[in-house]
Amino acid sequence: MADSDVTARASLRRVFANPGLRRIQLAFFGSLLGDWAYGTAVTVWAYTEGGAAAVGVFAGVRFLASAVAGPLGALLADKVPRRTFMMATNLVRAALVAVAAVAVGLGAPALLVYVLAVVSGMVGAPFRSAQAGLIPKLVSAPDELTASNAVAANLENVVVFAGPALGAVLVGVFDVQVAFWFNVVTFLWSFALVAAVRVPDDAAPPETEPATEEATPPGFVKEVTAGFSVLARDGDLRGVAMLAVGQGLIWGALNVFLVIVSVTMLHAGAAGVGYLNAIMGGGTVLGGIVVLGRITKGRLGLDMAVGVLGWSLPLLLLAVFPSPVTAVLA
Repeated sequence: MADSDVTARASLRRVFANPGLRRIQLAFFGSLLGDWAYGTAVTVWAYTEGGAAAVGVFAGVRFLASAVAGPLGALLADKVPRRTFMMATNLVRAALVAVAAVAVGLGAPALLVYVLAVVSGMVGAPFRSAQAGLIPKLVSAPDELTASNAVAANLENVVVFAGPALGAVLVGVFDVQVAFWFNVVTFLWSFALVAAVRVPDDAAPPETEPATEEATPPGFVKEVTAGFSVLARDGDLRGVAMLAVGQGLIWGALNVFLVIVSVTMLHAGAAGVGYLNAIMGGGTVLGGIVVLGRITKGRLGLDMAVGVLGWSLPLLLLAVFPSPVTAVLA
């Protein structure tokens, strides 16, 4: 653990000493924090509007729509300056969430709020891809790129719990609109940080040779599905992708499950969702430190497999022994 601690601190120092990387990481952190807080606020609000069925349908549609929009948006992000793309997505999402906050305040139909939340998730889905494509242009050495990717992954691990916890607390202590407006502020924060990033002039992509008459640019469908073709050919990448899919499926189910556990098992309402997410967030911070310390160990595939089991087994424990105590332990 001591070696992990040292490596984690070294990675953080290396990344945050670079002004461009620091701004991009903080922009990513702010954007994701508000987005998860907003998603949880909508989920809690959906439960009060239509019960567990509404939560399940909304979460399923939102995740599915984001999954479809991610590759399409990533393709678009490759066609335009990534910094501009990230700024634009932040502004669009801020506008969508602001409209949703006003709609809730005016008592507009629930369907409008759901649609705005789904569209906001679709617009934000390629933000991470654009960020990942911009980071290599800001680093000065390969090990700085490795450290930056590790820090980004760690921030993401922390935020996917801290964001929902914060969103649920805001709903429980104040109301849904406050959580929505908090998300608007985080998007504007992210926009300002990305706008302050200066991409070096020599980071422009190298010029390619002029296309010959025989050269045919790849079609839209081929570009979108290129990643799937690579996965089909590479067994290692396919295995990593399936582990990520397994983790994502469990997280999607847990997003709905936490609301039901909080309301029906803990009788804690919206605030209970925040408490459960906060407890998981504490474990995630500790786990993230370990991950930062293991990036040079070359055992990340095994770590991913253990991580998926770490998601699954506690939920099985809760299913077999349902109680407030096992809910907190799980």
